[in-house]
Amino acid sequence: MPNIFWFRQNLRLRDHPALTAAAETGDTYYVYIFDPDYLDQVGPNRLKFLLDALQDLEETLQQKKVTLNYFSGRSLPVLTRLKRQYQIEQIFVEADPDTFYRTLDAQIEGLQSFPPNLLFPPEDVISVNNKVPLTFTAWVSASKRLTMLPGVKTPTFSKNLKKIGTSIPTALIKKAEEATIDVIGGETEGQKRLTTVLKQTDYIHQFSKPKTNPASLVPSTTFLSPYIKFGCLSVRDLARRLAKIGSSKAVPIQSTLLGQLRWRDFFATVNVGTPNFIREKGNPICKQIKWNRNPKFLEAWTNGLTGFPWIDALMRQLRLTGWLHHLGRHSVACFLTRGDLWQSWEEGAAVFNYLLLDADESSNVGNWLWLSASAFFTAYYRVYSPVAFAKKYDKTGEFIRHYVPELAQMPLKFLFQPELAPLEIQEKAGCIIGEDYPKPIVNHREAVKINLVKMRQAYKKEK
Repeated sequence: MPNIFWFRQNLRLRDHPALTAAAETGDTYYVYIFDPDYLDQVGPNRLKFLLDALQDLEETLQQKKVTLNYFSGRSLPVLTRLKRQYQIEQIFVEADPDTFYRTLDAQIEGLQSFPPNLLFPPEDVISVNNKVPLTFTAWVSASKRLTMLPGVKTPTFSKNLKKIGTSIPTALIKKAEEATIDVIGGETEGQKRLTTVLKQTDYIHQFSKPKTNPASLVPSTTFLSPYIKFGCLSVRDLARRLAKIGSSKAVPIQSTLLGQLRWRDFFATVNVGTPNFIREKGNPICKQIKWNRNPKFLEAWTNGLTGFPWIDALMRQLRLTGWLHHLGRHSVACFLTRGDLWQSWEEGAAVFNYLLLDADESSNVGNWLWLSASAFFTAYYRVYSPVAFAKKYDKTGEFIRHYVPELAQMPLKFLFQPELAPLEIQEKAGCIIGEDYPKPIVNHREAVKINLVKMRQAYKKEK
């Protein structure tokens, strides 16, 4: 009786225990399912990256005379039909901390589940810690009592079974054609980027995440996160290679490159161990805050039309490139929630999930909980200024001028608050505020004062 290996967010051959185990069983169908329940939440940029990764995987498998079979439809009915039609004995998967896949896996009989693409399985961390670690320090302490799985060799495929799948749906191909990115997805490209990064030993050794620049037009970090998100790279393999190079003792563990992988594990562990982690209602670690619901605010923020050049530049960068520096993410998240607009973090997380190339459920939700001061972070009175923060990092205004071309000719003196420019300056710059570029959607100083009072009241109520 044949088996199925189900590719999901693990589109690679290298260091892949689940794939290696499936290949060793002999007769195995290799399957990817285009599930609308998942893909409807994916924007054109990430979809294009996904299809690139699948094409790369398909070509790599073809070189080994193995077929990648595509299916469309909801995963559970598709798998149920395949099990019956082809008398499937077992379904091999790499476990995934995403709620979508954990819910599915609980319903599938004959599932052979292998550790996820994390440093340590969340259940193991929770077990040795005796509870879900709700701080990064607690996660690090627990992880020190575990041993990371050793690497495995790229599998040797015994023989190819007949093709049983179909092709990529035309509708998905058309949607991906709307993408505005020039990034190539897939294991092959991911390995190239990884090789380039690992050659920069001084960069890795001295890397300190807070010292990177959110206003750089070229990412000032590694840009490996999309490849990690889709499992084009093995996190454990990356961690082993980073550990060999090491980090400066002057850099705190949480700020190193290896530390970034640990943060990813931390949020995945909290996700797995916390009921309803991805929403506010029923989430035991999330403060229940009465956010407002203003569709116009959300739309302006999403489309980069708030009248705050720094925020608008960041949101337009996100839409165009599918990427934001972590401090850029902090800026726009704080602005949408407790800083200025008082909109729910769930709304912002959904926009990020649609637009980001590296939209990882656990890290995305975890950071929105953090930045909205709904969980993890309690210093709610520390608000990112959309003006002062911009002046600190975008000193020449290059970043704002690039992503908000309406303001390209605005003098630097007024670039961060163009509504303060005299009319003759606006006319000379070819940008009339309120006509060519929106006026600020709120008064920042007043909004912050009002929202601080609301946060204080919410925290008192929680106590």
